[in-house]
Amino acid sequence: MKKQKKNTPAHDQKQAPAAPRFPPWLVWPVICVWGFIVFKSYYAKYLPDTRFIFTLLSPEQYLSGDIKIIASRLIDLFLGCLVVFSNFSLGRIVSGFLKLKYKNFLEEIVFATGIGMGIFAYLLFILGIFKILYPALVWPMTAGLALFGLFSLKKSPPHESLPGRQNNTQMVFKGIDVFAGLILGAACVLNLIGALSPEIFYDSLVYHLGVPNYYKLNHAVTEMRYNFYSNMPHLHSMIYLQGLLLKDEFTAKAANYLTGLLIMFSAVSIGIRHFSFRTGLWAALVFYTLAHSMMGAWSCGTEMHLAYFGMLAMYCVLNFKEEENRWIVPAAFFSGLAMSVKYTGIFIEISVLAAYVFKERKFSARALRNIIIFGFVSALMVAPWLVKNYAYTSNPVYPFLGKIFGLGEHSSFERIQVFLNDAKQMNLTLKSWIETPWMITMGKIAYSEFFTPIFIFFLPIAFLLGRGNLHIKVIFAYFIGIWLTWSVSSTVIRFMMPAYAAGGLIISYYLFSWGHNFLKKILLWLVTASCLSGLYGAASIWYIQRKWEPVLGQIPKHEYLSKTKSSYPYSHYAGIKFINENLPPDAKVMIIGDGRTYYMERKFVASTVFDLTPMVEYSKKSGDAEGLYRKLKSEGITHILLNAGEALRLQEQYNIFYFDEKSFAVFNEFWDRRVSEAFSFDETQAGHFINRIVVYLISPEAKQGKPAFNYIKEFVLKTKKI
Repeated sequence: MKKQKKNTPAHDQKQAPAAPRFPPWLVWPVICVWGFIVFKSYYAKYLPDTRFIFTLLSPEQYLSGDIKIIASRLIDLFLGCLVVFSNFSLGRIVSGFLKLKYKNFLEEIVFATGIGMGIFAYLLFILGIFKILYPALVWPMTAGLALFGLFSLKKSPPHESLPGRQNNTQMVFKGIDVFAGLILGAACVLNLIGALSPEIFYDSLVYHLGVPNYYKLNHAVTEMRYNFYSNMPHLHSMIYLQGLLLKDEFTAKAANYLTGLLIMFSAVSIGIRHFSFRTGLWAALVFYTLAHSMMGAWSCGTEMHLAYFGMLAMYCVLNFKEEENRWIVPAAFFSGLAMSVKYTGIFIEISVLAAYVFKERKFSARALRNIIIFGFVSALMVAPWLVKNYAYTSNPVYPFLGKIFGLGEHSSFERIQVFLNDAKQMNLTLKSWIETPWMITMGKIAYSEFFTPIFIFFLPIAFLLGRGNLHIKVIFAYFIGIWLTWSVSSTVIRFMMPAYAAGGLIISYYLFSWGHNFLKKILLWLVTASCLSGLYGAASIWYIQRKWEPVLGQIPKHEYLSKTKSSYPYSHYAGIKFINENLPPDAKVMIIGDGRTYYMERKFVASTVFDLTPMVEYSKKSGDAEGLYRKLKSEGITHILLNAGEALRLQEQYNIFYFDEKSFAVFNEFWDRRVSEAFSFDETQAGHFINRIVVYLISPEAKQGKPAFNYIKEFVLKTKKI
């Protein structure tokens, strides 16, 4: 009988032990000094407030609620699970055709769901092109796939379909691993409550959900004039559209929340297959407790899907072997999906290709063939969006290269340049490029608040802690690729989310590598503290936004959405609610002073701050007030929704009302003759006036008497010389 090897749970990296690269007398001083600098600077700004923690954890504020509302949110969670399971079922079918060999059921879950998610999104895109986007079609598609998935699992259970399921991976838990699991559990609960609350993320209301809602209202993928975001790749919109067609934003948000869990599962699965379970667990912890990851999990944006598809593409490269050449096509497929979500998906494309080239290490005809296949398949995946962009704007890569292709009639070079500057948030110089990681970690750059200190502390000194195998070097190549491409294009840290889980894998790998055992125990607690800091940062925002109140039914949805909150300025939901409940189905509304359109259930015209403003453009093209009325009538516009407070804010920042003297006179005369007030809502806080929302009727006949108060003239533009 062969003698069994002893368990080595702290070092289960599926590699032979090797001597540490550097001696302790060098490693200890370097890490201690660097750690002191990083953590002292970080916690000088982000030291948790114990009083706030006690306030947050006070249980009585969470004990009341409405059981009907809670039950409704649980139904939303079930529908989100239905969406994801239908994607898994579809992906399982395709996996069989591709003959992908999975090593464990978790691996099949993450890959099959990703494959199915991308394919189902394109099926909806095709339905939209043919103008048949109806719940009556999407419901049977979703339910049918889910039923087929149940049948498939019964017929071919994981233990039969996955011959590599028993891979002898040690799953040894220590006390700190249990603590890590508890932290992960707390993050999951916090994110779930956030995901089941009404959407208030500004970008989501403008386009992440705003665009698919427009498609839903029109039952088609169609041009959304004056919303330039709609003319970019929008695969994530089609993913959200499945949830919107089944029910509403709660289903879409629940599915997005589950996508965050799938990224965690991917990290654990990579650990099981290539390193160890503990490596995967701690990588998942690092990723999921980043404050920006948590906010991405409870808001409908692009980042979760970018991170998911990027993670799967990198996973494919890790699985690639000469005898398993089939992993190249899925890698290209997921890279193409990433580019179809957002232009920054090109960072993933470049980084995955770099990781593959690094893994090959040598040039060969086979490697060249794989690179060509990779480029062709990924380009094929993003091509429909480029064709759509060209059809609507004559620019396949809109809004880039505008001087070559143009920008279409509803955009201007000046406003698009403002967007590009906002997206970059930087003036790139060698000095600023070098300083950016530190500045972001310390929250000195916009949108970087509560970012983790663990990356800037750990990644530069990881090589001191041990020797990396080929797989971790491939992950490092992917991470560096994402970081390099991101760092020369933007400082918005959430745009780097596709690298977060890879960074977590690198950190956890070296934590459980051979050598420097006592030091690594200390580092493990530092990582834990950093993860708790991320959880604290996200919980602070969660609490300020009172995420739990509408979920538990403590306040109605409409009341929650009608109040200004952190990152949710000057809500106009009260006006939208009036429109949805009182205007006829054929009404069409022009929204002035706000680009957030998601909650609209009537057709509308609205613009973002980076587009031309419809009312200004119509006024300029009309010779007089009656000409402006005829233009609005020809567009089918029957009502106007004005958000006075937001209009003033956007005017001060972006000059959205750029009237000249003649067009302003046309607008004012039209207002006096044709506009009458139908509804108004005043928002107050602690008895103080905050904002006014007004819905107006455009009168078919020129009216007599006192005109409706003109907030654009008398409030928004009162101090501006036209």
